[in-house]
Amino acid sequence: MADFAVKAGALLLASDAAAAEVVEAMLAVAKQAGIENVSVDVTYSELTFSYRPDNGVPYTRIQTIHQRTFNYGKLTDVLGLVERFCQGQLTISEAEAELSSITTSPGPYPWWLTRLAAGFAGGSAALVFGSGWVVILAAFVANIVLDYLFGVLARHHWLTFYMQAMAGVIAVLAAVVIHVIDLSIDSSRVVVSVIIVMLAGMTSTGAIQDALTGWYVTALARLFEAVMNTIGLIVGIVFGILVANRLGVDLSISANVSMGSLQLPVILLASAFAAIGFSFVAQNPPRILLPTALLSAIRYAVYLAAGAAQLGSVWSSAAAAFVIGLIAVLYTQWFKAAAAAFAICAILPLLPGVLLYQGLLGINGLTSLVNALGTALALAGGLTFGEYVMSVLWRGLRLVENRFFAPLFAQPFASQHRKSGRGKEEKESSD
Repeated sequence: MADFAVKAGALLLASDAAAAEVVEAMLAVAKQAGIENVSVDVTYSELTFSYRPDNGVPYTRIQTIHQRTFNYGKLTDVLGLVERFCQGQLTISEAEAELSSITTSPGPYPWWLTRLAAGFAGGSAALVFGSGWVVILAAFVANIVLDYLFGVLARHHWLTFYMQAMAGVIAVLAAVVIHVIDLSIDSSRVVVSVIIVMLAGMTSTGAIQDALTGWYVTALARLFEAVMNTIGLIVGIVFGILVANRLGVDLSISANVSMGSLQLPVILLASAFAAIGFSFVAQNPPRILLPTALLSAIRYAVYLAAGAAQLGSVWSSAAAAFVIGLIAVLYTQWFKAAAAAFAICAILPLLPGVLLYQGLLGINGLTSLVNALGTALALAGGLTFGEYVMSVLWRGLRLVENRFFAPLFAQPFASQHRKSGRGKEEKESSD
């Protein structure tokens, strides 16, 4: 029983679940099994599950997390499995067998469809910025190549930092190809589309949720990982531009990348397409593809409305993310999937790829980089706040049907004490 709890928690943590959600799931499994005096500790890469029987030898199990990803399909499947087990619908042997199947499953989509979806997400991101067909095609191909390279490099155990640097180089290479084809085309949009797709994989609202609820060590580790991977992306782009200039290739990349002049319906459709593309990459269940696309379109409409109200780009991003958070929690109840599966994919086109790129070119460099950081924090903070507000309202009205899908906002020790009944004097150091 403890083995099932630990393995389920490890898979949740590896799939970008927040620390409080991991602890709650593990403790719920222990309670269903009748295990008392339980303590669960979560760090960035390790889980500790221990309990002390009344008349027995204390038990401790430590599980190390070797690799983290944003596979929201597995995250959703594990949450559903824990929910059904805690409702008594599965025996422990059935639950363990299903968990093993989830762990080894390649996902709901074949590899070739996921690869095409990565390109589709990049091409849609380019379309959001008003790009023409040549740039859209270049962004499509560049992201397919990157998806393939990341798979190859991961099998050879490359560090993520260098893989991100490779992504930056490929983005600039695609811009060089566009420059050779047509000197009049602004190849900036190819680079920006690649940046946005790469940033999506590093977005961790779980980190912000951990920070807000007191899991500071885990939050700092997640945020620092995102910072290092972003730096790797920056290094790759700067290196690519430097090599291109030394070879006499003047990319003439503009720092003024606008959102384009497309009509609103086209922009909303492009935003929805980007969300669908990244949903395939994140292995979202097929049943939530269209709801996520609709959420992305709503998000972009809110962003444009907030911009028209002169809120500024940062607060407009926060407002749009807040609305996503509200709706995402409702979605968890309607479609039985994790909130992150909807939210992260829907937020894709708002990621600060333009600001980050402008900062790289040195035009208002520090200001642009600070604004990029502010936008990223506004997106994560607004999204988390929206999820928190709706979760509180939903639970306050006692309407919760799937308690593990909606985000959990619990301080360290709070869940442990409630589930295990341990006193304050037995508090262990956590996170």
